Amino acid sequence: MKILHIWDCAGVASILAKWQEKQGHTVKVLMRKTSDKLGISQFYGNTIDLTGKPFLDLAFKEAKNYDVIHVHNISKIIPKLKLRYPGKKIILHFHGFTSATQKRAKICAFFADRVFLATEDLKSVFPKGHVIPTPIDTDHFKGMSESDKKLSFHIRYLDLEKFKDATNDDSIEIIDREKKHIPYGVMPSFLKKYGTYYDIKYMYGNLLHAQSKTCYEALACGLDVINWQGKRLTGLPPNHRPEIVANLCTKLYF
Repeated sequence: MKILHIWDCAGVASILAKWQEKQGHTVKVLMRKTSDKLGISQFYGNTIDLTGKPFLDLAFKEAKNYDVIHVHNISKIIPKLKLRYPGKKIILHFHGFTSATQKRAKICAFFADRVFLATEDLKSVFPKGHVIPTPIDTDHFKGMSESDKKLSFHIRYLDLEKFKDATNDDSIEIIDREKKHIPYGVMPSFLKKYGTYYDIKYMYGNLLHAQSKTCYEALACGLDVINWQGKRLTGLPPNHRPEIVANLCTKLYF
């Protein structure tokens, strides 16, 4: 099978492609270098130095050479892809509420053969969508942490004060991902400097009922994780292993 991934959200397309190639498929990922802020796609060699319309023009041109077009988040291109290539399988993969709840998203999703969802909570938007667990590159994220230090990440759109009130623990080191850039290549060694990762996030005053990709990366590196329910998690769940997620995707393509 020939599979084309268009866009790469948090490296999910790159990780899927890596294991789909191990399955024997021909796979390509298209991702803009300027949008790969954490260097994840670049780590896997999947970035191109194009922006805007030239990038989309290339994506449409490349699509003719593949059996499956797996589009991540960019719902607006789905109708045009399906109309231009009616015989190909078009997959629309949503990676968060921001992309899934846009007005045009439901209309564009109608043209897709399958809708994939990164988290269970997105089922409220697309009840017939297929939940695809976030794959973690277990070649990269592995080992054990022996630290007792605590860690959480912050970004501008999250409510930091709500997090501090909820955890009430001054020993948690909170790192602003926009002020302190941690390249994907060194993320495993960085995580293993800590023993517990707090995956508790508030947005617009509301607790997010979802676990992040970083949560599963931390678990794969041997850290404990405190999730949004206040539960302590240990060990990477099997359904997030890359070979299992890749198998699930390829089965659902047809």
